[in-house]
Amino acid sequence: MSDHLGWASVTAPPEADLPAIAAAAGGTQRLRYEGGQLYVEGVEQAALDAALDSVGTDPPSIASPVRTISPREFRLRFTPAERGAVTLAASRALEADDPTLQVFLDDLAASSVVELDHPDLAAGMDALVARELLSRARADEILE
Repeated sequence: MSDHLGWASVTAPPEADLPAIAAAAGGTQRLRYEGGQLYVEGVEQAALDAALDSVGTDPPSIASPVRTISPREFRLRFTPAERGAVTLAASRALEADDPTLQVFLDDLAASSVVELDHPDLAAGMDALVARELLSRARADEILE
């Protein structure tokens, strides 16, 4: 950790998000990495130290891919008996002034894609489990 010819340096592992550390310190023009040291030109040493503390040394996060299928593909993951039971339960719930299942089914039908990890889908599947239309294991299998 020293200033050398206008360069400040910090120790950082190679998997750290080195450009983010440099940018957080206010230096994005020139940086280099040698022997476990990140060198950033034109920043104060204190700023680079603070940037390392702020950004950390974890690898950059990589967003997980969104798992999607068509509404028809999702519907076909249910057996014919399960589809019938869900449809009947939604109809009966509507008659009892509970639109929850029907709204879930309508939302699926109106979707261009079904995001298998979306919280709304998980909530709908939880509703099917709560109404004993599916077991938890079966719901998880459908969402695989």
